Amino acid sequence: MDSKHILSLLIIFALTFYPSCKSKEKIPGTYNVDGKITVKVIAEANNEFAFSLYKKLGEEFTNIVFSPYSLSSALAVTYAGARGTTALEMSEVLWFPKEQDTFHPVFKAFTDSLLLSGKDTGAEISIANALWIQDNYPLIQDFLDLAADYYKANAENVSFKTTEDREKSRQKINQWVENKTNDKIKELIPQGILSELTRMVITNAIWFNGNWLNPFDKSQTSPSVFHITPQKTVSTDFMHQQKEAGYYEDDEVQAIELPYKNQKLSMLVILPREIEGWKLIGRIMTGERLEIIKKGIHFQTVKISLPKFSYESEFQLKQILYNMGMEQAFTNDADFSGMTEENELRIDDVIHKAFIEVSETGTEAAAATAVTMALKTALEEENITQFVADHPFLYFIMDKSTGGIIFMGRVINPE
Repeated sequence: MDSKHILSLLIIFALTFYPSCKSKEKIPGTYNVDGKITVKVIAEANNEFAFSLYKKLGEEFTNIVFSPYSLSSALAVTYAGARGTTALEMSEVLWFPKEQDTFHPVFKAFTDSLLLSGKDTGAEISIANALWIQDNYPLIQDFLDLAADYYKANAENVSFKTTEDREKSRQKINQWVENKTNDKIKELIPQGILSELTRMVITNAIWFNGNWLNPFDKSQTSPSVFHITPQKTVSTDFMHQQKEAGYYEDDEVQAIELPYKNQKLSMLVILPREIEGWKLIGRIMTGERLEIIKKGIHFQTVKISLPKFSYESEFQLKQILYNMGMEQAFTNDADFSGMTEENELRIDDVIHKAFIEVSETGTEAAAATAVTMALKTALEEENITQFVADHPFLYFIMDKSTGGIIFMGRVINPE
């Protein structure tokens, strides 16, 4: 029986009380083209954030998977309520243009473009958002309208006041999560995350069902050696095929593009020439370098050997985002006065979990993010090019129309 291939993203924001304070001003960069923010600008910003975050997440010797689009999408809702230095710092770290009046409509257009790319059978995308708000908690109507208009995040009243109320709300939100991710993400919000200070939870889910345009023949799958390091190897199942494929190479990397069935979405696999080359490639990869690779792709016959892999990643991003420069949002100086006139909110933590499985027929993946906000307190054969991914490599699941990275990851050990 063929299994569905699902890419599910969850972004959770639990927001709670805080007072506001003043802070220093920082001037973020601008990412306008000819004075205008375009969908391409938003896609490039999303990609630059992906590489900036990867450089932090990739410091440990482990597999990685995360969704820059999902993080950007959910944080964009939070950005809508940020003001002053808090907004400027978020703009810098997330690579968001600072002009919020034009940013949110264009981000909606970016999302609409992704949805358009995922309308066909064989490579489908759906995106859902919701606001879960403490009953009678006063949020600014303009913020609620913006969340509904540009992110389709409709509001629903819940209660976080008592232990019993929080458990009911937690179960309700978790059930929504399960439904929107085809039951791939269960118990996203564990017990103890919500508190009597919680005032809102913002959820974002993206679901992706992707089958390869050219599936791998399961009868050709066979075990082979994967080199984790020059000294350490594991035996794992490799998928094989020989076909005309989008291929790129230079002195440092090889790259192969594997399109999904509708040919509007694809996985790009970047394989360093050296076994430990991922250390260098991860450090020097940028949106500009990715564009060079994509523009250099040409079609030729390639013998492809790609390991099947399945793994999960989990990150607590509070300290990482703080170190990247998004400082004020986590402190008592946080300014989310665009959400509530009392300006009582700050981000307490950011947690991201993700899962991916790549097989002969396609890709299955799921991910979830929780952002809690709390009360302020004071080779070659027969002349045919070979692409043998038998050592650590990077991969991207991308929207070809915008160039936006939906998922990004690294395989260190496919077992």
